[in-house]
Amino acid sequence: MTQKELCQMLQKYLMASYCYYLRYQSVMPDSEYDAMAKTLLKHWDEFQHQHKHLVDKEDLAVGILFKMKFEDYPLMVIATAEMWYSNRSTN
Repeated sequence: MTQKELCQMLQKYLMASYCYYLRYQSVMPDSEYDAMAKTLLKHWDEFQHQHKHLVDKEDLAVGILFKMKFEDYPLMVIATAEMWYSNRSTN
């Protein structure tokens, strides 16, 4: 996978986590979320991302990001997740 693809995947993982754990709304099947966690873990040392510090290998290994509170999520992630969720809800 390319650096760009991995960065996009991490962003999507954070947005999906925000929606699931804080909005209590699933935006994707659990199998897709789990597959993203496995892929990110496999390629963890191959990419850099400004929000990578929010996730660690242990989170990815167990496939959850429950530890994060609302204030832990960057505004960019929250805003994008809210738009993503809203668009899914109206379609």
